Amino acid sequence: MRDQPWRDICSLEDWGQLLDDYQRGQMTSKGKTAGHKIAHFFGRNVLIRKLFHLKGTMALPDGIVALDQQIRAYHDLKKPSLRHLAQRAQMLRTIASTGQRFIAQHKVLDKSVLKNSIRRRIFNEDDADEEYTRQKKRSLDYAVSKIVRRAGRKAEYIDTLRQHVINADHGFRIAAKLDFLAYIKGRAKQPLDDDLLNMQADVIVEKLDPWHRDWEMSIDPKKQLGVTGNTVHGKIVFSWIRDASAPGVPFFVWLEGHELCTAAGNREEKSVSYHRGDQGEIAGIELLSPLNGSLWMCRFGDAGNTLFDTSAYKGKPMSAVTSAAYVWTSDGLILAGQHEGGHFHHSSFVSGRRVRCSGMIRVNGGKVTRVDSDSGHYKPKTRHLRNFVEFLNLYNVFAPNAVVVDKAVSRHGLGVQEFLDGGDEFIEESVAQRMVRIRRDWQRFSSKAVSLAGIVEERFQIMRSKIGPIPSDEVLWTRAYKAVCYDFGEVDRRYLRKANSPPIPRTAARDAARQAV
Repeated sequence: MRDQPWRDICSLEDWGQLLDDYQRGQMTSKGKTAGHKIAHFFGRNVLIRKLFHLKGTMALPDGIVALDQQIRAYHDLKKPSLRHLAQRAQMLRTIASTGQRFIAQHKVLDKSVLKNSIRRRIFNEDDADEEYTRQKKRSLDYAVSKIVRRAGRKAEYIDTLRQHVINADHGFRIAAKLDFLAYIKGRAKQPLDDDLLNMQADVIVEKLDPWHRDWEMSIDPKKQLGVTGNTVHGKIVFSWIRDASAPGVPFFVWLEGHELCTAAGNREEKSVSYHRGDQGEIAGIELLSPLNGSLWMCRFGDAGNTLFDTSAYKGKPMSAVTSAAYVWTSDGLILAGQHEGGHFHHSSFVSGRRVRCSGMIRVNGGKVTRVDSDSGHYKPKTRHLRNFVEFLNLYNVFAPNAVVVDKAVSRHGLGVQEFLDGGDEFIEESVAQRMVRIRRDWQRFSSKAVSLAGIVEERFQIMRSKIGPIPSDEVLWTRAYKAVCYDFGEVDRRYLRKANSPPIPRTAARDAARQAV
């Protein structure tokens, strides 16, 4: 995918400044006649300009006048308009054609050719780069060649946008704000017992966008509009929702008048890579295979021959370092790669299609030491992570001290067997429900209505009823104690340290219960 095809050609102000600089003799062009060259000399000489009171009235080169008229006519069209899309694309192609004729007529050097010619004359690489930059800044021809490239890219961008607007199934024609939000929520909706995961509504626009920009938002169902921006792009969606001046303009058409598309100098925006890593070899995506007690990297159609290791992976911010992003595809393949915010997400592996599970995984010499469900694009539930852990455990690929972190319910890890035996007893509990429960228990504990041992005993009984038989009551009691301490750590961080200390004896809880009776 070419870099930022949505960026427009230069603004009318920038174009006018270029022509003004040329007419004042501050820029050069191969389109100059002998008269142009003489005027250019006098125009650049500040002393002569002041002496003879010369003004910047140098004529424009042949071809630039026509290009000037076309660029001004293009900018006169209303950009956020459905009916102007086809006309704008045609005008951009005319601009590109006029610019190409000017470049061909005056034998303007291509960017790469100009760089190489300078390097042949100047042996020092730094000096050659400096000379290239100097010539580029002073050359009207270079500015024209850049406009030609941008005009061609932008015309193709608008053609693609028109096709998506015509196709109502993609939601591009929806202009009403609430209808658009309902549409993306509907695309992300799935049954509670579904074993496959859809992309979340917060990021579904990334999949709908043909250029897969990072449209990450926060959708709050409690609010009428229910959207706030998390990323640069997410804030743009929020701006469209609040813009009362464009009630009948679909989002991606409205975007044509936004700075994201009109600011030609913006270099910060980029696309998220989208691949089909489940259909063939792609650089940066590894196909993993559990075999003989280890996790191997393998080629499509070949047996694994290299042990997978994530020591060189950067991990994911706010998650485990030296970890790779993974998805477990609907076909049962495990794909892994380097997570990079704004460029490579969990949706990148299979172009946003449904998956069985996703998250981050740490592997040392083929042995899995940590696996979690940290994927904001899919947000796996506990059952999805459990299915994946059971699959890996079936092939004995976990290290003895491996940790499983279920991000759906907790930030803290459990041993593999501990997680498979039941994990957190509040599996279907939402974040809000969990905080209500924690604060309720904390209030009871703070008011001395119940002791810490009493709350642990309550947790112990819930776990035993939900998890069923496990190796011993002592193991379950320790787990219940840690769980309560981790919960209370949300209110008072001192309890996070208590979670790793020896638990209170269960006899204390029994004695307290007897005294209460």
